[in-house]
Amino acid sequence: MSADNETLVCPFDFSRALDFDPSLGSLMERDSPVRIRLPYGAADAWLVTGFEAVKQVTTDQRFSRAGIIGQDYPRMTPEPIVSPESINVMDPPQSSRVRHLASQAFTQQQVDGMRHRIVQLADRLLDDMERQGPPADVVEHLSDKLPRHAVLDLLGIDSAEWPWIQDGVHQLLVVGAENKEAATKAKADLAGYFAELVAQRRKSPGSDLISAMAAAQEGDERLDDRELAVMTLTLALSGQDTSTCQISNIAYLLLTRPELLRHLRSRPETMTDVLHEMLRCIPFRKGWESPGGSRGRGTRRCAYPGGGLRARVVPDGQS
Repeated sequence: MSADNETLVCPFDFSRALDFDPSLGSLMERDSPVRIRLPYGAADAWLVTGFEAVKQVTTDQRFSRAGIIGQDYPRMTPEPIVSPESINVMDPPQSSRVRHLASQAFTQQQVDGMRHRIVQLADRLLDDMERQGPPADVVEHLSDKLPRHAVLDLLGIDSAEWPWIQDGVHQLLVVGAENKEAATKAKADLAGYFAELVAQRRKSPGSDLISAMAAAQEGDERLDDRELAVMTLTLALSGQDTSTCQISNIAYLLLTRPELLRHLRSRPETMTDVLHEMLRCIPFRKGWESPGGSRGRGTRRCAYPGGGLRARVVPDGQS
């Protein structure tokens, strides 16, 4: 165990099946945040664990998402993934406004339509895997393709465009310093592409998510073209890492825990509850990232005056 004032290097490189990272487990037993150093950024960050502490960071307005804008903030990738207009780096009331407008594209009717299309896509990928014959690679045939293809399909993007979009998104997620130039170019290319796509959907709307978000309105409030383009890019990014990792992890767990697989086969009505529990218990990636984020894309907030956690005060301006 390190001293409280020691800065630890992150990420932690433990990787053994789905075992929880013992280094992170030890840090979670502490009563206060831990200072960590990420590969990129001008300052250290604070690692916060425990339900109540994480809840405070994500709800207390003394901890700001927008505070990192314009700063060389701690991160895993050489090129910052988020844009200033992204909801990931907004504070209320701006974030509330954008979230409320975007949520109009996710009505029950819209979600039911999405579910049908995603089930069709999953069935097609599984059929393709079965035709290939054993041995089957779940990552190659299902977990790598399903999230990416589903998101781009729901956005109404032609399948001919998928390969270069997926390559560009991958460039943004590469953590090597030598990739900074390629990541910067990919970010600019993707932003330009989605800006043009938004303009097209404004003129000729369809049944896709972009058109639905473009039509969202609350009084005089609407998402402007830049907000909509960044939201679309954010959704495209969301289809890359999190779901791929968790589909693979769940498949691995079921294959290595035959009693759990037998339970699901005999009591399929428990599927939803079992999935929720697996998502709660399975460490994401190597166990240190926050749920819902890609590697190194956990929640980052900048402390404003008075921000403190348990026995420690987080200095103003630190992430």
